[in-house]
This record gives sequence, structure tokens and C-alpha cells, in this order.
Amino acid sequence: MSHTEPQIENKHRKTAGKRLILQWPTVPMARGTLDDSAHNKVQTYLPYIDGLRGLSVLAILLFHLDITYFRGGFVGVDIFFVISGFLITKIITREIQASHFSFATFYARRIKRTFPALFAMMFASSLGAIVFLGRAEFYEFFKALRAASWDVSNIYYSHATDYFAIGNDNSPLLHTWSLGIEEQFYLIWPLLLIGIHRFWGLNRSLIVLATLLTASLAVSEYLVHTDALQAFYLLQSRAWELSLGGVVAMDTIPAIKRQRGIELYSALGLVMIGIALSFSETDFPGLKALVPCLGAALIIYTARQGTGLVHRMLSLPLIAFIGLISYSLYLWHWPMIAFYKSYFGSGLPTHVKLAIGVASFGLAYLSYRWIEQPTRNMKVLPAAVISCGVIAIAVFIVGGNILKHADSAGWRMNYSVDEAAGQPNDLYKTCAVEGGAYDRRHCIIGPNKDRYEVILVGDSFAANYIPTVLAWAQGRGLTVRIFLRGACQTFVEREEPVFRQGKRDSYCMDLTKAFYKTLDEDTSIRYIFLGLMLAHDNGDLRKSLERIDGYHKRPYYLGDVASFPDNPHECQVKKNLLLTRWFPRSHKDCLAFDQEYAGKQIGESHATLLPLLKEMKIAYFDPLPFMKTPFDKQGHFLYWDNGHLNQYGGLYLVPYLTAFMDKQLEQ
Repeated sequence: MSHTEPQIENKHRKTAGKRLILQWPTVPMARGTLDDSAHNKVQTYLPYIDGLRGLSVLAILLFHLDITYFRGGFVGVDIFFVISGFLITKIITREIQASHFSFATFYARRIKRTFPALFAMMFASSLGAIVFLGRAEFYEFFKALRAASWDVSNIYYSHATDYFAIGNDNSPLLHTWSLGIEEQFYLIWPLLLIGIHRFWGLNRSLIVLATLLTASLAVSEYLVHTDALQAFYLLQSRAWELSLGGVVAMDTIPAIKRQRGIELYSALGLVMIGIALSFSETDFPGLKALVPCLGAALIIYTARQGTGLVHRMLSLPLIAFIGLISYSLYLWHWPMIAFYKSYFGSGLPTHVKLAIGVASFGLAYLSYRWIEQPTRNMKVLPAAVISCGVIAIAVFIVGGNILKHADSAGWRMNYSVDEAAGQPNDLYKTCAVEGGAYDRRHCIIGPNKDRYEVILVGDSFAANYIPTVLAWAQGRGLTVRIFLRGACQTFVEREEPVFRQGKRDSYCMDLTKAFYKTLDEDTSIRYIFLGLMLAHDNGDLRKSLERIDGYHKRPYYLGDVASFPDNPHECQVKKNLLLTRWFPRSHKDCLAFDQEYAGKQIGESHATLLPLLKEMKIAYFDPLPFMKTPFDKQGHFLYWDNGHLNQYGGLYLVPYLTAFMDKQLEQ
């Protein structure tokens, strides 16, 4: 096989069989064409592969457009992995067997096929970030841009994002995670195939590949239940999907020769894909991902000896054409959705879904026709291609580093955020983070560090009250220990494990044990201030309050403050971006309470929490009557995000908590 891969011209469908197309697989890496014509003039065009790719990218598009009947459309990526593993393995093994495989040529092809459209999308998205995003989103976008530039965005997002919380995380580059997995896989896969060829022979590869496939699947199933983000984003739990396509490509499994079998098993594959489109995100990928992946593998496998009705359906011109533009369609559709949701702060109305759908296809065709095709057909030495790829990566990484600090630049917006208002209270980043509860030097405040009388315990909503409780305690000469962490119900003992971003939260569970050990050992404690975000009466909370009551201390529950639907600072920034004069957002006041929203949020909690506290005779401090406006008397805004008070907010509540405690202590 030749070291270069001539491309299919969009207008020459009849001669497509003479061309080898390789595209990056998240949307697949390769078109359905195999070519070794430089050696034996055998050409094979696989039009049903294009159709299978078209079906997969449509599922992804409809899933991202929040179409109800495609809630499992995310499995389209898994199908792409199988297709990509199949096509790339076919190409690599043919070149190995013909003694013409070259790493330089292999990676130069990858760069030519994937970088031009990818970097064009990232450049356009960077302009979109400047125009549409608030401060925090802008900063995070350019951090993600750096990761996507050198194909490690899957690793970046595995530490930061729940993919299925799309409504809450609208990162315009979130979809590049799958390109990262494929790039990392293709660093290893050629080496593995060369090793198999040298030591065992490719015709005896099935045992080796099946073993590796099984191991990766086992890792995936294990991580699904222990660290869901790693299971979703990282190579070790996804490699089996690409390997499955590779196993099919190796031709070590006997072909189905009877037409009846071809029809039956290919239809079964299509049914399995259809079933997967109804999947929920629970316990995915893991064993659940076998359904769409085996479905795709069956369709590809059954076509070895001949095609059936399913293959002919997938070869229809329209669906095959969508497959041809699928890489660009995948790249361009998600940023438009993400920018719209971020800027307008809402779901997708029907007319917007239609507009984005049409625009996605339009941009995909233009990208395919004017970016993908010309760069594929360029005759450039591999060394030059790789050099250009490295330069592009470096330029985008450096550019991302520079631009991420321009989140509040005057050339981008005409609004200035009070830095003190946009930050948590002074002790939050020290005492409400992992390890803070054990920091006795900084998080025990007052004159009696060895025999403190007050302990503040709970999650980040309890941390709202750090300045409030400290001021009250200071007025009485008392010492306070801050014993909490964000997103951890510190004092609630749970029968089930606690998870944080899909991973078992051992620190939180250990912190709960440490809290009760502290109550056992630190007998000087007289006052316990409790706080949680929108707590409800359940068995775990009830048992925990009963246990606290058994210590015969004086517990007080600090109530929820009103929340905003969106971060008010980010909302205000977006209302003052330079774009806003032409495309205004909602006319509602970002810095005013949405009483209906806040009432519904807190009312649902109060319905069960307040009767429980009354039953337990635990006094409840309700801040809502004192917070009719989110500003103090000096005009300072009281929140640093949509539900957490800043230093101003914590101090604002001091006189009200003091009056509440005076009343309680008189009783």
C-alpha cells in the first residue's frame, strides 16, 4: 500500500472505491474506503460505513439538541469508535504486511485529516468565546482550548465535568474529549499491531486482542461504579470499543457465508443500536456500551462475505452523504448549542433547534468542501505536515494562555465586577476546601484554640455563615472551629457511599466520622451550628440529628438563603458584553431576586425539614425575612455566585443572627 491516501472527491461517488479516506473518528476517523491500489490494484469501497457514520452523527446531533426520543444519542460516539478501530486497523495491517508502514506517514495522515477542520473550529469558537461568554466561562474555555490543542481534553474534562450535565456545563469544546481518546489510542495501536506481527503473526492476533479488549471492558465496568468520570472520559475504559473494531478488521473470525445469516445478524446489529438510543446515562459506558458497539460490529462483520438489506439501507445516498461530512458536522454543531445556552441562559426553543440543525449541516458541508477536502489532497512531505501540526498546537496553546487572562478586558465588555463581591468570604478557600476541617491553625478562630466552644459544620451553604458565626462568637469571647467542606453533608451519616463527580468521596465520608469523633473528644463544645443546601427529611438526616442531640450540646440550624437561577455576576457581565447592543439578552434584572424561583427551591426543602427540626427541638435561623434585597445598606452585592454569600453577605446577617441567638439563650 502506498504511503499516501488519495481522497474521494465529493462529486465522484462512482469512483469512490478507488480512494482511501481517513478522517478522525469521533466522528469517524476514516471514510468507508480501503485502498491498497499502489500494490495490487484491489479497491474496496464500503458505502454502508458512511451510512453507519451518518446514522451515528445524527444520533449525537439530536441528543445534543435535547430531542426527547434520542436521549441515548450519545452512543453515536461509541459506534464511531468501533468504525474507526475497524478502518484504521485494516489500513495499518495491510501496510505492515506489505512492509510499507511508516510512523511518520501514519501521523502525517492523521494531522492532514483532522487538524485543519479541528483548528478552524477552535479558532471560530475562540471568537465566539470573546463575544458570548462571561468571565468564568471565558477563563475555562481557554484552559480547555489548550487541552484540546494537543488532544488531551478528555483528561482535562475527566477532572472537571459531568458530560451528562450538559444543561449546567456548556463548554463549547466539551465534544473534543473523544478526539483525545482516539489520538491517544493511535499512539499505542500501531506499536501493538507491529509487535503482534513480529512475534505471533497477524493471523494469530485474536487471542491477544481479545485479551486486551476484555481487560479494557473490565476496567470500564469497574470504573463505572467507582469513578464515573474516568470511565466516561479516559482511554483505559474506552480502548475496548476501538479494539472491537480492530478485531473485526483482522479477519480472524470466520465469515458468515449464507445470505440468510447476513440478513439476520446485520438486522440484529441495527436493532441493538436502536435499543441503545433509548439508554440513560446511568452506568455508562461499562457493559451497557456493549449493546451499541456489538451492534455496529455485527453490521460491519456481516458485510465481509456479502451485503444485506441493512447494508443497502445504510448505503442510500442521503445517509451516506451525511457520513461523508460527519467529522465536520460533529465539530461544528456543539459549539453553536453551547454558546446559545451560555449566552441566553435557557434551553433550546423549537425554532432554535431547527436553526442550529440547519446551520450545522451548512457549516459541515462548507468545512468538508473547503477545509477537509483541499488539505487532504495536498501533496506535502510527512515531515513538513508534522512540523506544521506542531506549530499549530504551539500557537493555540500560547494563544490560550494569553487570552484566558482577558476575561474582564475592556475591549470585551463594559462592566466592572467588584472583586470582593465576586469572591467567597475570607476563610472559604482555607477552611471550606478539602483538608480545611483539620487545619487547626487557621480554621479554629478565637482565644481558646485548645478548648473551643463553637463548631460550624455542614457544606458550602454552611460556609455562607462563616463571617456571621465568627462575629457573633467574637462578641461573646468564644472560639469557633470551622468543620466543613463544599458539596459534603459533613454531619450526615449515610448508609450508602457518597460520590463526588462520579467518584467515591472517601474524604467526605471520613470527615463525617471525624466530626462525631470530635464531638466525643472535644468536651468544651457548647454550640453546634449546622447548615446544608436545601436539606430534606430523610432517614440519614433524621438519624444524624438524633445522634447530635444525644451529645446534649445546643444545636442550631442555619437556613438557606435565596438563590438565583443563574450566577448574577456572569449574567450581568453578559448583559454588558459588546455584543449585547445588537443581540440583547432578557431584560430581567440579573441582580434582583427571582422570588418565584427562590420560593420554590426553598419551599420544597422547608416542607420536610422544618417539621423535622421542630420535632427534634432544634432552633432554626431563617434568613429570608431579612433579605428582601441582595444588597446591603452600603450598596454592596451580597452574593459571589447564584447561591453563596460573599464576605459582605456573611457580615450583613450578623445583627440578625445575634438577635436570634440572644433570644434562644434567654429561653
